Amino acid sequence: MESNEIEITENLKNRYYIFFGCIVVLFIILTATFSIFPGKAFLYFLIFEGILAAIIVPLTIYAYSRNKWVTYALSEQKFMIIKPKKVRFEINWSEFDVIKFKLLGSEFGTLKGRKLERKTNTFKLKFLRGDDQIKEIKFGVLNRARARKLGEAIINYAKNMGKEIILKQRDIKLRNLDV
Repeated sequence: MESNEIEITENLKNRYYIFFGCIVVLFIILTATFSIFPGKAFLYFLIFEGILAAIIVPLTIYAYSRNKWVTYALSEQKFMIIKPKKVRFEINWSEFDVIKFKLLGSEFGTLKGRKLERKTNTFKLKFLRGDDQIKEIKFGVLNRARARKLGEAIINYAKNMGKEIILKQRDIKLRNLDV
């Protein structure tokens, strides 16, 4: 990590622990409920539950190993989104002139009497050179404080690099962002 680089890491393992714990509790409740049935029906239920567990557990472990964290890295050379074992997105600041920064559902502003439709703060970034779109990325950040920090960091880095920023919004007023 360079001295002037910002890294924001989001740890997603708690989400998988909660999901896996709910599945275990559900299996315990179902086993206790179906234990009142006669022998063969209960045996068939246990076989079904074992097959279901043999499918769900490996899929959960696989999903956890692929998505246990996400790092958003901003430096003077590039902006990257890194997941375990791969770089999900990477663009150099020299490749584009304009960023279209769109925020879909967030704590950045008011929701005008509506409940928050998403628990995540979803960003949509389009990178343009002239009128041509070079790259586009859409990603969500679960933690609102990290989302605010990331949004402000992207906008500040873009301003420091001399890039034009176009803020778009959907029923959200952006505040505390001097653009």
